[in-house]
Amino acid sequence: MTWNRLLLFTGLALIWVTTSAQSPTTAGVYTEAQAANGKKSYDRYCADCHHMSLKGSGHGPELAGPNFLAKWGARSTAKFISYSAKLMPPEAPGSLSESTMVDIVAHILRVNGSVAGDEALRADSELLVGTAIGMVIFGVIISGFTFLRVDAFYQEMIKGAIIVGAVAADVYRQKRHAMEA
Repeated sequence: MTWNRLLLFTGLALIWVTTSAQSPTTAGVYTEAQAANGKKSYDRYCADCHHMSLKGSGHGPELAGPNFLAKWGARSTAKFISYSAKLMPPEAPGSLSESTMVDIVAHILRVNGSVAGDEALRADSELLVGTAIGMVIFGVIISGFTFLRVDAFYQEMIKGAIIVGAVAADVYRQKRHAMEA
Protein backbone atom coordinates (compact mmCIF):
# COMPACT_ATOMS: atom_id res chain seq x y z
CA MET A 1 0.00 0.00 0.00
CA THR A 2 1.43 3.39 -0.94
CA TRP A 3 1.74 6.29 1.47
CA ASN A 4 -0.91 8.23 -0.48
CA ARG A 5 -3.44 5.44 -0.03
CA LEU A 6 -2.56 5.06 3.63
CA LEU A 7 -2.98 8.81 4.10
CA LEU A 8 -6.31 8.75 2.27
CA PHE A 9 -7.66 5.85 4.32
CA THR A 10 -6.43 7.45 7.55
CA GLY A 11 -8.11 10.72 6.58
CA LEU A 12 -11.36 8.93 5.78
CA ALA A 13 -11.23 7.07 9.08
CA LEU A 14 -10.67 10.32 10.97
CA ILE A 15 -13.57 11.99 9.19
CA TRP A 16 -15.81 9.01 9.88
CA VAL A 17 -14.85 8.92 13.58
CA THR A 18 -15.31 12.67 13.92
CA THR A 19 -18.67 12.80 12.19
CA SER A 20 -19.89 9.64 13.92
CA ALA A 21 -19.07 11.11 17.32
CA GLN A 22 -20.96 14.34 16.65
CA SER A 23 -24.64 14.91 17.29
CA PRO A 24 -26.95 14.39 14.32
CA THR A 25 -27.86 17.48 12.33
CA THR A 26 -31.38 17.63 13.69
CA ALA A 27 -30.02 18.05 17.22
CA GLY A 28 -28.17 21.24 16.30
CA VAL A 29 -24.98 22.46 17.90
CA TYR A 30 -26.29 25.43 19.92
CA THR A 31 -29.68 26.80 20.94
CA GLU A 32 -31.50 29.57 19.14
CA ALA A 33 -31.44 31.60 22.37
CA GLN A 34 -27.63 31.31 22.49
CA ALA A 35 -27.32 32.57 18.91
CA ALA A 36 -29.77 35.45 19.54
CA ASN A 37 -27.90 36.51 22.69
CA GLY A 38 -24.64 36.03 20.80
CA LYS A 39 -25.77 38.40 18.04
CA LYS A 40 -26.52 41.11 20.61
CA SER A 41 -23.12 40.63 22.26
CA TYR A 42 -21.37 40.42 18.89
CA ASP A 43 -22.97 43.69 17.77
CA ARG A 44 -21.85 45.34 20.99
CA TYR A 45 -18.31 43.96 21.40
CA CYS A 46 -17.13 42.59 18.03
CA ALA A 47 -18.79 44.32 15.08
CA ASP A 48 -16.55 47.40 15.12
CA CYS A 49 -13.51 45.26 14.22
CA HIS A 50 -15.03 42.23 12.49
CA HIS A 51 -17.92 44.08 10.75
CA MET A 52 -21.64 43.45 11.23
CA SER A 53 -21.57 40.85 8.44
CA LEU A 54 -18.57 39.04 10.05
CA LYS A 55 -16.63 39.65 6.83
CA GLY A 56 -13.83 41.41 8.70
CA SER A 57 -12.25 44.82 8.35
CA GLY A 58 -8.84 46.40 8.61
CA HIS A 59 -9.05 45.86 12.37
CA GLY A 60 -10.23 42.25 12.57
CA PRO A 61 -10.24 39.09 10.43
CA GLU A 62 -13.24 37.43 8.83
CA LEU A 63 -15.42 35.29 11.07
CA ALA A 64 -17.54 33.89 8.25
CA GLY A 65 -16.83 32.21 4.96
CA PRO A 66 -14.01 30.18 3.44
CA ASN A 67 -11.11 32.12 4.95
CA PHE A 68 -12.54 31.68 8.44
CA LEU A 69 -13.14 27.98 7.83
CA ALA A 70 -9.64 27.52 6.42
CA LYS A 71 -8.22 28.85 9.69
CA TRP A 72 -10.68 27.44 12.23
CA GLY A 73 -12.56 24.60 10.49
CA ALA A 74 -10.32 21.82 11.82
CA ARG A 75 -10.18 23.22 15.36
CA SER A 76 -12.67 22.62 18.14
CA THR A 77 -15.21 25.18 19.23
CA ALA A 78 -13.60 24.92 22.70
CA LYS A 79 -10.29 26.19 21.26
CA PHE A 80 -12.05 28.97 19.37
CA ILE A 81 -13.96 30.03 22.50
CA SER A 82 -10.82 29.89 24.65
CA TYR A 83 -8.73 31.83 22.10
CA SER A 84 -11.40 34.49 21.71
CA ALA A 85 -12.03 34.78 25.45
CA LYS A 86 -8.35 35.44 26.16
CA LEU A 87 -7.75 37.99 23.40
CA MET A 88 -11.08 39.71 22.80
CA PRO A 89 -12.21 42.39 22.78
CA PRO A 90 -8.85 44.05 22.00
CA GLU A 91 -9.55 47.07 24.21
CA ALA A 92 -10.22 44.81 27.23
CA PRO A 93 -8.92 41.25 26.59
CA GLY A 94 -10.53 38.57 28.74
CA SER A 95 -13.25 40.88 30.02
CA LEU A 96 -16.23 38.98 28.59
CA SER A 97 -17.78 36.13 30.55
CA GLU A 98 -17.47 32.56 29.33
CA SER A 99 -21.21 32.39 28.65
CA THR A 100 -21.03 35.58 26.57
CA MET A 101 -18.19 34.13 24.49
CA VAL A 102 -20.09 30.86 23.99
CA ASP A 103 -23.13 32.82 22.81
CA ILE A 104 -20.98 34.88 20.41
CA VAL A 105 -19.52 31.66 18.96
CA ALA A 106 -23.07 30.27 18.57
CA HIS A 107 -23.90 33.40 16.54
CA ILE A 108 -20.74 32.93 14.44
CA LEU A 109 -21.67 29.28 13.78
CA ARG A 110 -25.19 30.32 12.77
CA VAL A 111 -23.90 32.93 10.32
CA ASN A 112 -21.64 30.23 8.84
CA GLY A 113 -24.63 27.96 8.21
CA SER A 114 -24.78 25.72 11.27
CA VAL A 115 -28.17 24.84 12.74
CA ALA A 116 -29.75 25.51 16.12
CA GLY A 117 -31.26 22.73 18.18
CA ASP A 118 -32.13 21.70 21.71
CA GLU A 119 -28.55 21.14 22.89
CA ALA A 120 -26.68 24.17 24.20
CA LEU A 121 -23.15 24.82 22.97
CA ARG A 122 -20.70 24.45 25.86
CA ALA A 123 -17.33 26.11 26.36
CA ASP A 124 -15.67 22.66 26.53
CA SER A 125 -17.32 21.34 23.35
CA GLU A 126 -14.89 19.37 21.20
CA LEU A 127 -17.11 19.81 18.14
CA LEU A 128 -14.97 20.93 15.22
CA VAL A 129 -15.96 24.32 13.84
CA GLY A 130 -15.96 22.95 10.28
CA THR A 131 -17.91 19.86 11.33
CA ALA A 132 -20.65 22.00 12.82
CA ILE A 133 -21.09 23.62 9.43
CA GLY A 134 -20.51 20.42 7.44
CA MET A 135 -23.30 18.71 9.36
CA VAL A 136 -25.75 21.11 7.70
CA ILE A 137 -24.63 19.91 4.27
CA PHE A 138 -25.09 16.27 5.20
CA GLY A 139 -28.47 17.11 6.75
CA VAL A 140 -29.62 18.60 3.46
CA ILE A 141 -28.30 15.59 1.54
CA ILE A 142 -30.05 13.13 3.87
CA SER A 143 -33.29 15.11 3.62
CA GLY A 144 -33.02 15.05 -0.17
CA PHE A 145 -32.43 11.29 -0.15
CA THR A 146 -35.48 10.79 2.04
CA PHE A 147 -37.61 13.02 -0.15
CA LEU A 148 -36.48 11.19 -3.28
CA ARG A 149 -36.89 7.79 -1.55
CA VAL A 150 -33.35 6.72 -2.36
CA ASP A 151 -32.52 3.23 -1.05
CA ALA A 152 -30.40 3.29 2.14
CA PHE A 153 -27.58 1.32 0.45
CA TYR A 154 -27.22 3.95 -2.27
CA GLN A 155 -27.48 6.76 0.29
CA GLU A 156 -24.43 5.39 2.11
CA MET A 157 -22.56 4.90 -1.17
CA ILE A 158 -23.21 8.48 -2.24
CA LYS A 159 -22.32 9.92 1.18
CA GLY A 160 -19.08 7.91 1.11
CA ALA A 161 -18.27 9.21 -2.37
CA ILE A 162 -18.86 12.76 -1.16
CA ILE A 163 -16.46 12.23 1.76
CA VAL A 164 -13.82 10.69 -0.52
CA GLY A 165 -14.27 13.60 -2.94
CA ALA A 166 -13.94 16.15 -0.13
CA VAL A 167 -10.76 14.50 1.15
CA ALA A 168 -9.32 14.31 -2.36
CA ALA A 169 -10.15 17.96 -2.99
CA ASP A 170 -8.53 18.94 0.30
CA VAL A 171 -5.37 16.93 -0.49
CA TYR A 172 -5.23 18.55 -3.93
CA ARG A 173 -5.73 22.01 -2.39
CA GLN A 174 -2.97 21.40 0.16
CA LYS A 175 -0.53 20.17 -2.50
CA ARG A 176 -1.34 23.13 -4.73
CA HIS A 177 -0.90 25.53 -1.82
CA ALA A 178 2.46 23.91 -0.93
CA MET A 179 3.65 24.24 -4.53
CA GLU A 180 2.71 27.93 -4.62
CA ALA A 181 4.56 28.65 -1.37
